Amino acid sequence: MPVKKAQVTLNLIKGVLVNDPWATSRSIRWYQQGSTEWACLNMFPEMFLNYLTSGRIALLLSLLRKHFVQIHEVMATPDPNQINTGLEDLDKVTLEVLSFLAEKYGEAWRLTDFSKSTTPKDALVHTALEVTLPEVVRLMPFYSAMQPGKEHQNKKTLYIAQNIESAPDSSPEQTDLIRRVIERFFEVQVMHPTAKALYETAFYYLWGQRCATRKVEIAIGIDRDHNRFQHVAWEHGYHACGKEGVATTLLYARRTAERSDGTALSDYCLRQFWR
Repeated sequence: MPVKKAQVTLNLIKGVLVNDPWATSRSIRWYQQGSTEWACLNMFPEMFLNYLTSGRIALLLSLLRKHFVQIHEVMATPDPNQINTGLEDLDKVTLEVLSFLAEKYGEAWRLTDFSKSTTPKDALVHTALEVTLPEVVRLMPFYSAMQPGKEHQNKKTLYIAQNIESAPDSSPEQTDLIRRVIERFFEVQVMHPTAKALYETAFYYLWGQRCATRKVEIAIGIDRDHNRFQHVAWEHGYHACGKEGVATTLLYARRTAERSDGTALSDYCLRQFWR
């Protein structure tokens, strides 16, 4: 994302905070995907596949690293309203979600068909099946759901070799990172669609929980591709912590059909930051 769009988005969020007359201190925390092995879990699969099949995973990692540095520089600019800003790697959230799912549904949750599982369906699984799954099914041409057999292993081995060979940096550290990035992607490829839906649901569910347990924290999402399951899962997590009532601390903005140049949400998107 261009630096200008990141700056516009940051200024919008700062505007929300500055106009809160009751705030005694203000801070903004963004999560951005870094150049790590977990990158494929927070990208559109079509985008990742384009880099993978063309032997450009090293380039993808370089771009992620560049984006992280650029956003960090934007957020490091001193603010006249004393708003503290911080940028954290999205891996922190990803690992929290993976740990939560393994503890709650067992280590084999990735291969579980939760629509047929004998385990009683809790509210989280119900949301994943009824609300989130249709969105995951839409992406199934890219989430191939291939079985972890010989063909799966052969493809993985081939892509690892191709991407390591084409990488400009042949250091052991870079080679190992490329290998792990591709291995993680193939783990997602064999994930059952209902398990993938559960992962996406849990991501927003835990986000809602974090906001419910942190006083005066507001969750802000700015996205051009918002889906209903994101809000449903977030709200479920928020209320699971005992927060009752209609109002929640979720502030969400998205684009509309009407626009004028330079003012619509289609001019900037926070997908790579908050998700």
